Amino acid sequence: MAIFSERAIVLLFFLSSLIIHGSPKPDLFYSLCTENGNYEPNSTYQYNLNLLLTSLSSNAATLNGRKFHNQTAGQAPDMVYGLYLCRGDVTDAVCQNCVQTASQEILTKCPNRKEVISWYDQCMFRYSNRSIFSIMEERPSVTGSNELEMEDPDRFDQIVNETMVGMIEKATYNSSERDMFETGEAKFNASTKIYGLAQCTPDLSGSDCRRCLENIFSRIPNCCYGKQGARILGPSCNFRYEVYPFYGDFAAAAPLAPSPLSPPGNNTASESKQYWLIRFSTFFEASPS
Repeated sequence: MAIFSERAIVLLFFLSSLIIHGSPKPDLFYSLCTENGNYEPNSTYQYNLNLLLTSLSSNAATLNGRKFHNQTAGQAPDMVYGLYLCRGDVTDAVCQNCVQTASQEILTKCPNRKEVISWYDQCMFRYSNRSIFSIMEERPSVTGSNELEMEDPDRFDQIVNETMVGMIEKATYNSSERDMFETGEAKFNASTKIYGLAQCTPDLSGSDCRRCLENIFSRIPNCCYGKQGARILGPSCNFRYEVYPFYGDFAAAAPLAPSPLSPPGNNTASESKQYWLIRFSTFFEASPS
C-alpha cells in the first residue's frame, strides 16, 4: 500500500477540490453517523482515515467505467476500511464528482466518528473501523417516502412489487459477470409510468445480493404503501422507485426529489429536497450466512 506524507494528503485533497469545482454538486440524501465510537483528534486512526479518504478520492479519478472500489489504510487496531459505490447508470465524471465531494464532506457531516455512511443520489460513500467488505448488511438503513399518494394504492403497489421483483431477478442473475445494478419501468395508467432501480455492492455473492434486496423491499408495505416514490438505502444494497424517470439519460431532467425532514440524532439530510419523510434504523444487522 502506498504511503502518503501529510503534505501529499493536503495536496491531493486540494487537487480533488479543483477537479470538482464548477461541477454540479451531487445531491446528498442522508449521512448517518453511527454509534460505533469516536476517534481522538490527531490520533493514528485519524491519520489513517485521511489516507483512506485521499486514496479513494484519487482512485475515483481513474475509474475507466468502474463504479465500485474498496480499500484499507493502516494496521490494526487503527485500520480503517472504506468503499464507494456509484449508481450504475452515471457517467465516470458524475461518479468522480460524487466520490470526491463525499470524501471531503463526510468529515464535516459526522466529525470524529469511527464509522459513517453517506448516501447521495449518485453514490454511496462509507468508512468504518471494522471489516465491511463482502459482508451483507441491511442496517443501518434509511427509508425515504414521498408524502404524495397515488390513487388506487392497491393496484399501484402491486405493479411496484412486480417491477421490483423483476429487477431483483435481473440484478442478481449471473452476478459474476454483472455489476449488480438494474433499472426497470412499468405502466400504471395512460399518463403515468413507474420507474425503479435496484443495486448491490458488487463484492456480494449473487445470493447475498438477492436476499439483501428482497429483505429491504419487504419493508415497503409498512413504510410506503401507496406513496408516489420511495427508497430504502442500506450499506449493502438499495432500491428506489418514482413516478418520473430519475436515472440514465432522463436523470438531469427529473424534478427535484422531495426534501427530507431531519430526524433526531447525529444524522444529516439534504436541504435541497422537499416532502420526503425519513425513517431510519441505526442498529447493525448482519444477515446470517
